Amino acid sequence: MRDIKHFGMVDLDTRQEYGITVVALRPRMGGKWVRVFQDRGKELLQKAAGLHGQSYRILLFLTMEADWNNSVPSTASTAVRLRIKAPNVSRAYKELVQAEFLAKKDGLYYLSPFYCWKGSPAQFQETIQTMPYPKMIEARAIDAGR
Repeated sequence: MRDIKHFGMVDLDTRQEYGITVVALRPRMGGKWVRVFQDRGKELLQKAAGLHGQSYRILLFLTMEADWNNSVPSTASTAVRLRIKAPNVSRAYKELVQAEFLAKKDGLYYLSPFYCWKGSPAQFQETIQTMPYPKMIEARAIDAGR
């Protein structure tokens, strides 16, 4: 459902009138979402110059499929869903771990909370303290000290 509003504005210098139409879409409850940290994502991409094409495709897929607390599908599930050979998906996951877009904990993969986040602010704080992101945590501590 949409709400359509029409507004008029006047340029005070030229007295020219402008009409603006605003369409407000009501959000659907239960839709998927993820918060992406654009600046940190750009930093990671610059550092990750060695990523192969499939790794970028898989990163985009994982970003769109991230579950609560940034958990992502297994390599086997990703291979089936994207129709990519399993060894290529495994290589891409390893590249994404090395580039710090992914982390592996207890046999499961998670997107880096410094790249994007799906969860509450309190869970975010807990995750950055417990997940294996030593380089990023160290970098953030240095940045915060400036």
